[in-house]
Amino acid sequence: MKPRGSAFLDSRALCASVPAALGIGIGLVLVLATSVARADILPEGMHPIKVAVTFEAPTDGHVVAYPIDCMGLDTKQNPSLEYFQNYDVVEPNTPRAPYKSCGDKTKVWILDTSAFKKVAGEKVPAFVRSEWKLEELSKIKVDDRQLFFTKNQNVHATGFAMPAVGMVNDDNPLTEVAETVAFGGIPARVQNVRLVYKYKDGEQEAHTYTVGSRPQPRRTAARDWMGGLVDKGDAGADSDAGAATTPPNPKDFHLDRSMFVKRKKLEAPPAEAELVPHKRRLSPANKLMLGFGLVALIASIFALREDKKKKK
Repeated sequence: MKPRGSAFLDSRALCASVPAALGIGIGLVLVLATSVARADILPEGMHPIKVAVTFEAPTDGHVVAYPIDCMGLDTKQNPSLEYFQNYDVVEPNTPRAPYKSCGDKTKVWILDTSAFKKVAGEKVPAFVRSEWKLEELSKIKVDDRQLFFTKNQNVHATGFAMPAVGMVNDDNPLTEVAETVAFGGIPARVQNVRLVYKYKDGEQEAHTYTVGSRPQPRRTAARDWMGGLVDKGDAGADSDAGAATTPPNPKDFHLDRSMFVKRKKLEAPPAEAELVPHKRRLSPANKLMLGFGLVALIASIFALREDKKKKK
């Protein structure tokens, strides 16, 4: 025989258990949804590889990467972004990873030190990695900077395009891509680029090339980590080292993907276009989590119904 008041206690316990069960169910479902969403961003069967570029210090000039934001932020809708730092003052001899939202749209420029003063930066927005900013450049509106880069006599186009973020199939033997850019002359020009491909078996493959001719790896299985590369065949012959190249006329410069990277005629979109979110089958662990979540939700629903009946 239940003691007096036990029904009231049971009801209170039941009511207390409902939010807990509901919370557990929703939590498990959210965890699962997050896992699946993350999998959609990183396609199944693919993984990123390390890609970095190191710029040697020029005799004179600031090494600047621009643009580093290609998300199309609307400064008219967001007035606070009217002067935000969409360029990167690159620290010489420090590896720099690709700019995720731009890929090889980001070009490298040399800005005269006599015309631009380097000061500490604010790192706002979050994608700005530079420790520095250039006072004169930051006073120019974001919408006017592209024209400024192409027209100003103190800004010099090098013709070098940053590589895209590396994304390869799981069976690709490539693990790392490292480039070192050497400058020469005043204003500084790219003399040559040293490129090293590193593989899972510890082997390394070196190339030296000039602007506009970034070569593919010699290993066939490692190719197409980045669209539009020059195929040098099995020999993988290096381009002439130390040969200075003349940067393009700034008046003819446009921020597009094809200007400085030679592309073979493609019948299909580049490999990077294949990175389209797609459906993924649930793993056994995710299925189990989903099952627990559904059970908890069902239990909470029945508990609520029983509680309402007792109150009546």
